[in-house]
Amino acid sequence: LFPALIMWVLGWVHWQWNPAGFSTLASVVLLFAGVAVAEELLFRGFIFQRLIAGLGEWPAQLILAGYFLLTHLNNPGMTGDVKILAGINIFLASILFGLAFIRTQSLAMPLGLHFMANLMQGGILGFGVSGTDQSGLLKPILAGVPQWLTGGQFGLEASLLGLIFVIAAILLLYKWKLKL
Repeated sequence: LFPALIMWVLGWVHWQWNPAGFSTLASVVLLFAGVAVAEELLFRGFIFQRLIAGLGEWPAQLILAGYFLLTHLNNPGMTGDVKILAGINIFLASILFGLAFIRTQSLAMPLGLHFMANLMQGGILGFGVSGTDQSGLLKPILAGVPQWLTGGQFGLEASLLGLIFVIAAILLLYKWKLKL
């Protein structure tokens, strides 16, 4: 949400109401819930936990973030500047989700973060999600700003602002002290 709000304040994007948005919202919610569950079970589930036990947290993080990136490299629109920023962003998003697991020792937080990031980006704001077109409640109209600033059709994952906010979220989560 924050990268989109900054883009709006700077005049890089505005939104139109999408009349089809409400009719597709339930299916989009189910889609993103399924994607989040499947990807988090695969990437932060048993394999990640075994890698942490065998190699430590950061080697496990780097291995799974690399694998997470590899599974997204052939997504639609992964070319040029978009491919570079999206690749870095996807790699770091995996680090964020892994750190959420490490901090909580539960899949609930990475699953929730993954789901809400995709839902907000695609289902609400109407941006692409990892290169796939989404029919959101809103339809973004980009103001001719370069793709590396907006992510273009790939989505906020391929934008400089998206990258800045993923890094900020990692730093906040890294500094967070869980109180039990």
